This record gives sequence, C-alpha cells and structure tokens, in this order.
Amino acid sequence: MAESSLTIGTFGMSPKRLSATASFTLESLVQSDPSIDNLTRSDMARMLARGIDTAAISGSGTSGQPTGIINTSGVSTLTTAATGYVSRFEALSALAALEEDDIDTSGAVFIMHPTDAAATANAVVDAGSGQFVLEDGRILGKRVITSTLISQGTAILGDFKQLLIANFGGVDLVVDPYTAATSATVKITMHAMHDLAVRHATAFNVITITAAP
Repeated sequence: MAESSLTIGTFGMSPKRLSATASFTLESLVQSDPSIDNLTRSDMARMLARGIDTAAISGSGTSGQPTGIINTSGVSTLTTAATGYVSRFEALSALAALEEDDIDTSGAVFIMHPTDAAATANAVVDAGSGQFVLEDGRILGKRVITSTLISQGTAILGDFKQLLIANFGGVDLVVDPYTAATSATVKITMHAMHDLAVRHATAFNVITITAAP
C-alpha cells in the first residue's frame, strides 16, 4: 500500500454560558420532605443537561449558542417520501451515506421524536414478512433514542462519538437568600460553561420526515 500522511486539524471552542434558576420560600423549605432544596438543585442540574442536549441537536450557532448537528455544514441529509415515517429503504440509504464516507457505523444511533418513532414502529418492512421497520427499539439493528428535544419531522442517524462537548470548569452555584428576603424567598442559580463541535460532519445524517398527505 502507498504511504499516507495523517492530517490533523483544530477546533476553536470557547465558553458559552448555560444557566438555570429557581426559587422557593422558607415555608416550603422547613415543611418539605425530601428537602425542596435538594429537589430544586437536582431539577436544575437536569435542566442544564437538557440544555446541552438541545444545543447539541439544534443549536443555531448564533446569539451565544453552539452550532448543533442539524445546523452543521457538511452533514448528510435525506428526505423521506410523504408517509410520515422512515421506511426500511430510507433507513438503509441514510446508513449507506455514512458508510460511503468511511464512517464506522457499528455504534451509530437514531434520535427521533416519539411521534415519528411510533409511526415508524407501525410501518411494515414489506407486505408479507410481518416485520416492522422499528422493532425492539432498533432500526437495522441500530438503537433508537426517542426524545422531545428533537422536533417532530426530523431524525438524526449518527456516530455520536464524533460530537465533541467541552466543559470549562464545574458548575457555579449561587444561593441568594437576600434579594427577596422580605418575602422569605431563596433564589438558586446555576451557571455552567460549555461548547460543542461536530468533529466529522459526515458522521451524521439529518433525516427530514415528510408528513403524509
């Protein structure tokens, strides 16, 4: 075989602030079990995680947002027939588009809105096999993750190891019992600094699911 050279590139990633805030009264704090303080912090941590996931899927790349997979230049795309679901042939085409770019699809995953997943799970592979496109949580053997963080009518197939998420430090927690002290209200704010980038755009295929007429 002919010799080849390794090509190394760089990504410019910078801190982008993600924040969550909530408040509770002193009365709720002293009466709650489990503690509303711990419940609030747990819910806010989940909100931050959902914010990262949302940005990873559909971040606009403007107004302080990272650029998500859907808006990344160079990702593969596919538009389905007007059926409201992903057919087996369309799933095969989306998978082939990744493999034609030498992407290892052994760990590839589909992300779909629950409504689209339900429609795909109700779609038969063909008239006689009795098999459905989505069975046992998988399409073509690839795991399907259902989430409302992706819009209905859009699905993503990809190798998510190619999505880089940068973490700039830990979570900054601010507990403020003073600003609304006259109403005995405690305000909790969490800040986190993250950024993300798609390492290989060709590792992802954004599928537009055309609604049935």
